[in-house]
Amino acid sequence: MAHDRIVGFYEDPVDSFSRPVNTAESWAAYHFEMHARRCAYCHNPYEVHRNHEQLCDVGHGLAQQLARYMYMISNGKIYGTVEEDNKLVRLELHAGYVEVQSLLKGIERSIRHRSRRPFVSMDRFYYVSLQTDLVSPRRSHTVEVEQESTSKQSSQSRDSVIVDWP
Repeated sequence: MAHDRIVGFYEDPVDSFSRPVNTAESWAAYHFEMHARRCAYCHNPYEVHRNHEQLCDVGHGLAQQLARYMYMISNGKIYGTVEEDNKLVRLELHAGYVEVQSLLKGIERSIRHRSRRPFVSMDRFYYVSLQTDLVSPRRSHTVEVEQESTSKQSSQSRDSVIVDWP
């Protein structure tokens, strides 16, 4: 009598788990929450998204940082962007962070409805100052240069020019 053996791989019945936010996730959420509570452009980000408006530049940068750590799925649950042990990680976010939840909802809806551009773009252009001396950067400061006037009308008149001085 031959017995046929069936060999299979063990499937882990747990495909996700829940944990409190870590330090980096917590700070990203805190910074966006505090900014959005004070900023007229970033307050209630989901409504900002629905009205086809944009966050301010500071709020957009903070939203980008937050989106690097977490996202929301359509049922409103928040997950971390990095899996742990090949499992999804549901994040336990502070219940009082209504601005963060509103932001994540706006991002989720903008991704789901592809007819519009993403609410928070991870590649938004921003100003980068010119780096002229990368080896030994020097700080510049503004100075006021006064020159005596060459006109003979007033012996006391002076011209002043403000310039950036390295």
